[in-house]
Amino acid sequence: YLKLLELTECSDLERIPPNLLSSLSHLEELYMFGVDVKWKPMEEEEEKKGANASLTELMSLSYLVDLKIQIPNIKVLPKDLCSNMKR
Repeated sequence: YLKLLELTECSDLERIPPNLLSSLSHLEELYMFGVDVKWKPMEEEEEKKGANASLTELMSLSYLVDLKIQIPNIKVLPKDLCSNMKR
């Protein structure tokens, strides 16, 4: 039932396991600016050992209304992410 996750400036955070973000089903706010996570590119479908989460996981968070993340590569950004957010 976590509603807010604040990880801004967590410089040691480089990996988020696949399916972790999508499991936070009640998340309303996610702040990860200044975090150097190596997001999994959209074209990579299969999970590999040590793989990172994909931003597509955020699409399943129906309560997410506020998001602040740093995205160094446009290829990892889901096309409809913003339209899925309530505001």
